[in-house]
Amino acid sequence: MIKNFKIFESNTKLKKGNYVICKELTNGYDEDEKAAQEFIESNVGQYIMFDRTADNKFGIKYENVPSQLEDHFFDIQDGIDGIRWMMRDEIIHYSKNKEDLEVLFDVKKYNL
Repeated sequence: MIKNFKIFESNTKLKKGNYVICKELTNGYDEDEKAAQEFIESNVGQYIMFDRTADNKFGIKYENVPSQLEDHFFDIQDGIDGIRWMMRDEIIHYSKNKEDLEVLFDVKKYNL
């Protein structure tokens, strides 16, 4: 059974509120940082803000960050936590629908 992936049918630009899959370009400097990178690569985040003062980085919010990894994510002044700053090159897929991106994890998991 073949499904259409609407995520790839659109050439729209990344917009605030879009859901994203990221892959950091830097290597983890310790085991906790490597675990944080694995968390990022295996979870869908949401683009919530852009910061020109942070070298044009995108603020990506992640839900349910494990307590042992919380030190590798940031809080911002509005009480929003679970933020990781990413460069545009590190955002590899995005969609307005979270479910579209979750399908990509299934494809990878089952090697389809």
